Amino acid sequence: MALFRIFTARTYHPKEVIGGDLEPCVSYCAFNASYTNAVPPTFPVWTARGTCTAACRKTDMMDEEEKKNDKNTTITVLSISPTLTEDRSTPPPYRGTWDNDSVPSPGKKRNWGAVFWKPKSRWIWARGDGWNTPSKPTTKATDKGFKAGYTCSRDTIWAAFKKFRSSRGQCFALALLAVFGLLPMVLLGVFTSGGPGYSPYQQVFSDKIMGCGQSLGSPQNATASGIQKLFVLDVTFGRYSFAAVKTIDVIWDLFIGRGFQICASWAAYKAFCDALLLVIERQPASFRIFQRIALEGPSLDSLWTLTKELFTRNDTRTKFLFSYMFVATLYVLMVPIFLGAMTGYDSTNIPWINLDDSNNIVPASLIKPSWVALGTKNETFKHPACVDWSVVDKARQMDTARFGRCIYDFPGNMQTFTYDPYWSDSYDQTLESGSRQRNSNHAERPGNASMDIEINGQKYDYATLKSESGYCYGDVAYDYTYFEDRTRCLPDTANPSYKWGFATMMSGLFIFLTFGWCTSLYIVWQHAQCKSTLVQTGYTMTPLRAAFAMAKAAKKKTGLAEQQLIRAYTEDLENELYGRAGLVATSIEYGLFVEEPGVGDADQMYHGVRGVRARHVRGEVDVEAK
Repeated sequence: MALFRIFTARTYHPKEVIGGDLEPCVSYCAFNASYTNAVPPTFPVWTARGTCTAACRKTDMMDEEEKKNDKNTTITVLSISPTLTEDRSTPPPYRGTWDNDSVPSPGKKRNWGAVFWKPKSRWIWARGDGWNTPSKPTTKATDKGFKAGYTCSRDTIWAAFKKFRSSRGQCFALALLAVFGLLPMVLLGVFTSGGPGYSPYQQVFSDKIMGCGQSLGSPQNATASGIQKLFVLDVTFGRYSFAAVKTIDVIWDLFIGRGFQICASWAAYKAFCDALLLVIERQPASFRIFQRIALEGPSLDSLWTLTKELFTRNDTRTKFLFSYMFVATLYVLMVPIFLGAMTGYDSTNIPWINLDDSNNIVPASLIKPSWVALGTKNETFKHPACVDWSVVDKARQMDTARFGRCIYDFPGNMQTFTYDPYWSDSYDQTLESGSRQRNSNHAERPGNASMDIEINGQKYDYATLKSESGYCYGDVAYDYTYFEDRTRCLPDTANPSYKWGFATMMSGLFIFLTFGWCTSLYIVWQHAQCKSTLVQTGYTMTPLRAAFAMAKAAKKKTGLAEQQLIRAYTEDLENELYGRAGLVATSIEYGLFVEEPGVGDADQMYHGVRGVRARHVRGEVDVEAK
């Protein structure tokens, strides 16, 4: 039997009670002036969900009969507490319908900006007040920064991006920059980092140690430093004959060296011509510089002409451009020299060992790692003896098996042990090569058997010998530290061969220069693409167009016809065109590239490249009509 406690903290219509939205609230009644006799309940109070207010019970409760007679009968349910004897495990059936008639309060969209930037309430502790004070100017400064960044990106960056011509030429230029500029830099940083945890390009400028296979310590005179390491071939491949390695070197110089120079010259010609058109739009260019750049391309003559132009030009921008052209042209001319210097071939060296201080050297392949017997427990040998590792390995394994499996040091011992050998050294092990083989000689031996090793014609028990590791040349034993720093890298005279490879430092310098050259050339070309009117209309300079422009300028300057220009004296013509003998040099003006009415064609006017294309189309139509 459930005990219902009814209070008047909140009134509900009877329809609201059935299926009402209630929740337990454990709180206490706050004393109020209007409820002086209120008694704070100490039991859980069921109130409407979301309100969770303390219920106060009034002492003067209304009579039950008066509530029944009231038209708007209301019932306030604040707590439903089962008795102690009632089963609490089974929830009452009305709990399943309490949430049906609930009316959720309308959700309000939260202003997250106010949450982060404008706190609704001030902190009540001291540090909160101090932090809240400078937050307003900081917020204003941040807002200004965001607005300025947005304005810049909208008006400057986005405007420039919209003007960017995503043509095939632009994509091709970016691809060339990535392949010839960026990719070699990445590969060089990966292969010269020195391993994980090291900075890239670390091995480019470090001292070079020229190794020659397995050697004892660092080879003598093998460290290259200073200017020597610039040309040292420290990354080599293969063993070739002289004819084969020479063929590889010639192919490299011909196809890689000259081929890369051709590609660089073509790229420089394109960029220089567009930049020269931009210069001509600002002020006329001399006949000589136009000839060197637009007709001939990067060459030694263009270097000399650019040098003279630097002393005759007054425009700072033009001087800077011609200075860059001088350096870029010099790089193009030096490409084959760089590529030839960073590669090469050298004789294949092998390690040689200096046995003593009298330059008595022998190949390292004749020096064998060996077991050196120094003597017995009671005797020291005058000269240490060499014993092959295979013999010592067998004796050592037998001694270990005997020591671990039986007791043999008492008279009348009859115990036996089984020799179970593991890997042993082969007889042909040297400094440069060696192998280990499986010995399957399983045998049962007596526990008191001696492990005899023959040294200089006498037999010694292995257990009584004193020994150490070392090296042997012939019958002479050497301490394992004797050959430290006695190795020399010298050519293999018995089997002469050659290797081909790269000089790391020279290769790194060339890649750095190439990256700078590619990046700067792309910037110059891109500047002309964005600033030159002729380039933006699609005009492209070629050697043929340059020849026509020069012929037109020469005809205009000298007043000679085509036939007269062809048969004129070269010296007199050069003086007038190049400005020698006190004459004013011929200049290439912007008007030469804007078509004007010609002889026999006075009724036609074509402006810019679009007019030239229209004229070309009209000519094709006339030919088809005929």
